[in-house]
Amino acid sequence: MGQVVRGVLWKCDVPVTLGELKQKLATEVGVAFTEETLRKQVDSLLSANVVARLPDQKFKLTEKSRRELDDSRAAALEEQKSCQEEFYKSCSTHCPEIDRSLVWSRFTSALTGAIQATGANLYHLLVDGRLAKDVDWISSVTNAFDQESREGIRNVMREFFSSSNSACRNQVLRLLNAHFFAEAAQLRPETISAIDEARKTKTIKVVLDTNFIFSLLGLHDNPSDEAALALTELAARSGKDLSIKFYVLPGTLDEAQRVLLSQLQLIERVRATPSMARAALTQPLPSIAKKFFSIAASSNGLNPSDYFAPYIDGLRMILQQKGIAVLEVSPALRMHQDVVDDVLAEQDRERNEVPENRRKSYEALLHDVVLWHAVQARRNSTTESPFEIEYWAVSIDWRLIGFDRAKRAGERSRMPIVLHPSGLVQLIQCWVPRTAELEKPLVQSLRLPLLFQSFDHEDEKATIRVFEVLSRYENVEDIPEGTLGVILANQALRARLQEANQTADEAIQLVREELLKEHRQTTSALEAVKEDLKEKERKLQ
Repeated sequence: MGQVVRGVLWKCDVPVTLGELKQKLATEVGVAFTEETLRKQVDSLLSANVVARLPDQKFKLTEKSRRELDDSRAAALEEQKSCQEEFYKSCSTHCPEIDRSLVWSRFTSALTGAIQATGANLYHLLVDGRLAKDVDWISSVTNAFDQESREGIRNVMREFFSSSNSACRNQVLRLLNAHFFAEAAQLRPETISAIDEARKTKTIKVVLDTNFIFSLLGLHDNPSDEAALALTELAARSGKDLSIKFYVLPGTLDEAQRVLLSQLQLIERVRATPSMARAALTQPLPSIAKKFFSIAASSNGLNPSDYFAPYIDGLRMILQQKGIAVLEVSPALRMHQDVVDDVLAEQDRERNEVPENRRKSYEALLHDVVLWHAVQARRNSTTESPFEIEYWAVSIDWRLIGFDRAKRAGERSRMPIVLHPSGLVQLIQCWVPRTAELEKPLVQSLRLPLLFQSFDHEDEKATIRVFEVLSRYENVEDIPEGTLGVILANQALRARLQEANQTADEAIQLVREELLKEHRQTTSALEAVKEDLKEKERKLQ
């Protein structure tokens, strides 16, 4: 609050009275301070020699404070300019065909909205549990552009949130700070007292969803690891006032192993030469398969079975080594009538609202519902404050978070069962001081949706089919990477490979024809260059 008072005084051209300052805070910031609160802030700034009181009982910044704010503003503007320039440079690399100013405009608008929702949800989590509807804000950016450009735009956003991009990270933190302040200023004194009371030694037990497990293990496409690791690092450093313990359900272990096995089966017939693996990184593939190819790109002949087997066979032990315990639940919970009813209701809802190729299987829905009921059963039904809650579920699955919201609306329950990682980080703020360790997961949680996008399953299958056919060629490692990229990007070939009743021999023939066609085009282009060089040589002679 003192920082905001400084900012408003900095904008004032002339000294102001306490009443005038109060009015300016209301108009400039949109926050109404009580007279007593404002006086306390001003007295604090006076004692710190930040503000000076004039004989006529008016206030102004000291010259030193004004110079400091001038310098801070100049640095912030320079950083903002640098941030935009980096974004534009990234656009030129990953999506040069699109107006970069349009991408920047849509991205910053969506990011600001996501941060506003983050700030508002912190307030509602503390006050009434009525969290604003979570949305995959990143999809609102990519869906504004054609399908061919979306992956390039995602790459731009990945670079924006890169841990090495300090200018952009600072921009996000400034926005977060502003919105956290705006929401915190609305808290009632009794809520603040509850927060103070909560800052005693406490244990929070967090039950993790499947996708978050993959990220924690580094099994997703590269950048996702940092967001999960930042949260676990924060938990490890939370100090004596707060103990955070992570758990998974046996059903989550089973689901994770099923997913890993399906990913292995998807790519086990692909011979991942370095050039093939690098080409795969440009294609629409599930992020777990993509992570395998990112590693295969820098190793010679990595076998999919060798890569996935340790995780499939030893997942429980690997998680235990990372401090994640298994929270046992009764197997009978899967057959409880209320659980079965919820799964069937979710199936009906998905039939009406979700395209067929995006619907979850019965087993996936059952996992989500069991997770929700397992956490809910460990809570006191009369709990009215997040500070009294020991068990939380954490997921980046928007549909699971939506299921939680719908269940609570029907049962008139106040406190959420399932939190987005950003919600958990916000809750942790009540115990952990704002430090770099806290700020890192705050920023990283905003980019989590970047790592869990899904592609068209038929397109994925066509990509894998091309890889399988190419893997049959004895000297596939001799095919240039550029040629592989052209073959993989050939939409006509992909469409023909998706047709029903294609035999293996027919698929091989289709890919062979495209390779020969690419060879003829390359040879023709080479001959044209040779003729051009000969003509230039004749002119020189």
